[in-house]
Amino acid sequence: MDNHKQIISLCAGDVHVWRAFFCAEKKSEAVLSAEELALAKRLVRPMDQEKSIFARTVLRRVLSHYLSISPEQIEFAIGEHGKPFVQDSDVQFNLSHSGDCVLIGVTQNQPIGVDVECVGPKQDYLALAKRFFSKAEFAAIQSSEKSVEAFYRCWTRKEAFLKAIGLGLSFGLSNFEVSVSEIAAQESALLNVHDKAYDASAWLVQSVSVGEGASSYYAAIAAHLPVHKVFYYDFFTYFC
Repeated sequence: MDNHKQIISLCAGDVHVWRAFFCAEKKSEAVLSAEELALAKRLVRPMDQEKSIFARTVLRRVLSHYLSISPEQIEFAIGEHGKPFVQDSDVQFNLSHSGDCVLIGVTQNQPIGVDVECVGPKQDYLALAKRFFSKAEFAAIQSSEKSVEAFYRCWTRKEAFLKAIGLGLSFGLSNFEVSVSEIAAQESALLNVHDKAYDASAWLVQSVSVGEGASSYYAAIAAHLPVHKVFYYDFFTYFC
């Protein structure tokens, strides 16, 4: 992550990726809507409630920078398949949080999806891969020397693409294929999409780092091309 403060402007073709790690002292319920607070309070565990409030607070503060309004003034709308957006704005965004990590992607007039996953200590990842992924993806994960890494690369890449197209799991995890291997920075991990409504060559899907010392997390982004550059920002560097 770039820790030098600078003016952050969003241009067409840019993808901005923001990262924040949970800090109980930094959450602020004051900027959230009554609906957001109610949804957080429905979570059973108090810590999950706090992390949900923290994630939504981070999202509002990040978006307020691009929208030039205060965080509490932002009004969200919900798309046909449940993806939130800001009404009458060309700023598009996506939020994911897992464990202590919050990841946000922001673009201008380009569909964007992000996913971050904290590695589960007792997860039967091969069973999950066999059940939900394509046969080719499962075979690649099973034969990999680092099968856990391959699984999480596959999982986060697929989730990011599903979130980018706004359809979620209703689209089907096996309805498209991604590479499970490490790839070059300029390459896309999206190999093919069985639904003819989506052209795999029109999308960038990549794994991203959530920062040094965060080896228990895997993350990915998906954005509609053209993508000129991906920028990475640490939330607390710019909003403290």
